[in-house]
Formats: sequence, C-alpha cells, structure tokens
Amino acid sequence: MLLGGIVLVRDLEQALSLKPEFPALSFVTRDGEVVSAKGVIFGGRLREESNSILARKAQIAALDRASEAARATRRRSRETERD
Repeated sequence: MLLGGIVLVRDLEQALSLKPEFPALSFVTRDGEVVSAKGVIFGGRLREESNSILARKAQIAALDRASEAARATRRRSRETERD
C-alpha cells in the first residue's frame, strides 16, 4: 500500500528487498520499523507492551484491585477466626 511516498510492508525483510528497486520511497513495517528514503533503518514498536505507559497504568490498577481484594479476604478470615 502506498501513502505519499511511504509503503506499508509486511516486515523488515520485505522492506529491504524492495528498497533497491524504489530508492525514493520509504518503507514502514507492521511492527513500526522504518526504512527511510535515505536508507536509514530505525524504529519499531517495543516488544514488551508492559513498557508502555498505558499498559503500566492498567497493571497498577489491576494490582491495586488485587491488593484490596486480598486485604478484604484477610479481614474476613481474621473475623472468622475470632468467632
């Protein structure tokens, strides 16, 4: 797919194979790697999504919920032991 001098390709291997035929174009892979019109290779998305801020915020929220549930379970357990 061609968008204003940028071609979306399957992977870096495909981008590198097409670059000699189309030196004026830039290529972007599905993973975000870029082969620029000047031939510079850079970018790519982070392999571990846990590094993204949104993923970390979601992790923190999930851990907060799990922690609160564990505290509630512990309180109920203590109350049951007293009875």
